[in-house]
Amino acid sequence: MMSRSFLRVFLLFTGCCLLLPSAAAAVPEQSAFQQMLDSLVANSKTKTPGAVLAVLTPTAEFSVASGKAVLGATDLDPGTNMQSGDMLRIASMTKTFLATVVLKLAEENKLKLDDKISIYLPAASGSSGNGETATVRNLLNMTSGIFEYYDNSAYLAAVAARQPRDAWTANEIITKYVYGQPGTFRPGLEFKYTNTNSLLLEMIVRQVTSSTLAAQMRRIIFDPLKMANIFMEMAETRSGGFGGLLVRGYDTGQTPRKDITEQNDALGLGDGGLISDAPGIARFLRALFKDKTILNADSLTQMKTIGFTGKEYGLGLEVKQSSTYGTSWGHSGKSAGFQSEMRYYPGRDLALVILTNEENSGSDMIELILAESLRRLLLCQECLPPRGGWRAITR
Repeated sequence: MMSRSFLRVFLLFTGCCLLLPSAAAAVPEQSAFQQMLDSLVANSKTKTPGAVLAVLTPTAEFSVASGKAVLGATDLDPGTNMQSGDMLRIASMTKTFLATVVLKLAEENKLKLDDKISIYLPAASGSSGNGETATVRNLLNMTSGIFEYYDNSAYLAAVAARQPRDAWTANEIITKYVYGQPGTFRPGLEFKYTNTNSLLLEMIVRQVTSSTLAAQMRRIIFDPLKMANIFMEMAETRSGGFGGLLVRGYDTGQTPRKDITEQNDALGLGDGGLISDAPGIARFLRALFKDKTILNADSLTQMKTIGFTGKEYGLGLEVKQSSTYGTSWGHSGKSAGFQSEMRYYPGRDLALVILTNEENSGSDMIELILAESLRRLLLCQECLPPRGGWRAITR
């Protein structure tokens, strides 16, 4: 066998270039992740019904699933097993897709991030606290100070009475539950994560494109990346299940676990309306941040820039730090029976996507899956490149 020292000399003399890790590249074993996920779901303190994990590294791409997509109606009913390709609600992870669309429209000169939102939504001026002064950028980085519609008791009462397939619109929610409410702080002076910001962005997208947010996501992201297993709920209804959603979502804070799939909590809007499989999201993260095939360098820099000091949030993007893996970009989500998390670690070219059909503020399932996945990937030393990248041997 050719020794490494001999190989280095050989390469120097021949002028070749080869990327070498410190040892022969290994591949993370899918079976080990399957066993890990099975154990975590089976021993969940909140009885998480099911979960899907997608892993994308420089040497491997796979997804695993565990638990139930649909719980049995009785003890004798086995229900339906979760599959690794199942599509689940991704909730507020939708906000990163929305931000990507807005940034692309800015590249196309259809809008400007530092324009006042009243330029695009004249009704916001005078109708909403901060509607005259907040900018598009303030909406993206959660510093607008515009009233959060979830804080309006009238909206919560409307959700309780809403029929499952009676689609909301962003304009309806903003007009009924936001306009007329005072701002909570002057734009740019504080940070408050709100869903109202995303609905206003959705309205701006419609205004500047004369089409829907769903159509723009498909044009800018889904079609170019050939993402077949993703769609906007309500706006792009599919056959089967609940408008194409075959996995049921549960409130595990109740006993027995309650199916809340059809609770119409602003389903299908820009703050959390996407339904997707996990592998497609992992590939989206790599295309966005590594391959850079969706946005240009300036847009990506703006997206990753923290909007308010001390808060881990850019433009529709959570920016986090890990002592082991360094910076990561992504988003989390929780909505109508589902919780989720997506993370991309640029220093390791690692994407992890976790989807569950559980909604419970007391659940630590997402955190456990993420922590255990990172631990296992760290043990697999050659599954990921070192932070400085693979060592290039060149002449």
